[in-house]
Amino acid sequence: MFYQHSNILFPLLIVIGVALGLLFIFKSINKMNIEKGQYERLIVIFSYSGIAFYLGARFFDDLFHFINGEPWGKGGITFLGGMISAMVVLIVLFLIFLKPLRHRFFKIINIVAMGVILGHAFGRIGCFCAGCCYGKVTDSFIGVNFPGEAELKKTKTGEYIIEVTGSSGYKQLFGDKLDELGFDKNGVYTDFTVINPIFTEAYNYAENTKLLPTQLIETIFLLSLFGILFLIKKYQFPLYIIGYGTFRFIIEFFRSDNRGSVAIGISPSQLLSILIVVAGIGLIFVYTILHKKKNIEI
Repeated sequence: MFYQHSNILFPLLIVIGVALGLLFIFKSINKMNIEKGQYERLIVIFSYSGIAFYLGARFFDDLFHFINGEPWGKGGITFLGGMISAMVVLIVLFLIFLKPLRHRFFKIINIVAMGVILGHAFGRIGCFCAGCCYGKVTDSFIGVNFPGEAELKKTKTGEYIIEVTGSSGYKQLFGDKLDELGFDKNGVYTDFTVINPIFTEAYNYAENTKLLPTQLIETIFLLSLFGILFLIKKYQFPLYIIGYGTFRFIIEFFRSDNRGSVAIGISPSQLLSILIVVAGIGLIFVYTILHKKKNIEI
């Protein structure tokens, strides 16, 4: 048998990231002197967008896993699916229920994008601590041995079980080596001379194999993007989705967790990345045209 366990730092850092992102958003919007009633509506819209983010992140990940033959509900979350869902809800509700602020819509959406970048950067640190969203096996000096523990235990019934705890990256390495060695995770092993060599080889592999820290690479990119856009102060939203979409498309080639695939041979995240890059380019033109025709803030 084969046991795994989760890491509490991941949700904790996600919460910290969300809190920092919201703090930046509300501090920036408070400087715009928005009328109280409109401000309250904006908070409600942000709340619905947050719900849409969670539902979209779950739905798109479940959908792509389902397309790849896995049971519905076996997926996790995908940031791009959540971001797209949240932005659609935010834009639609804003344009319907905050008509007096339409001329400031682009300014507000730019602020939201900056908060999302900040929150996402800290969220990726959470991914690093959990060892999820990890990169490929590497001998590079930047490679990381993700922490974990594995034990071979004998039950009262005489059956040997392998218990693995720690980061997702460690568990994945251990599990991959077990699969390679022909270990049956649902099988019954009572002979120590059979199970011990398998356990030992998988243990050594997981302990000594390094993975690319794609999570930290993404954090560095996001913080750099935040700094650049903070200085530019215009077009933050379209530049964000163009920049992040391009980066995400590239970094996907270096990840080794289960990415799934779509019909054209790329991962679901790469497909969504292409879509948001195209949308970002289109928004640059929309921003420019509307700014010339009307008195809107960008």
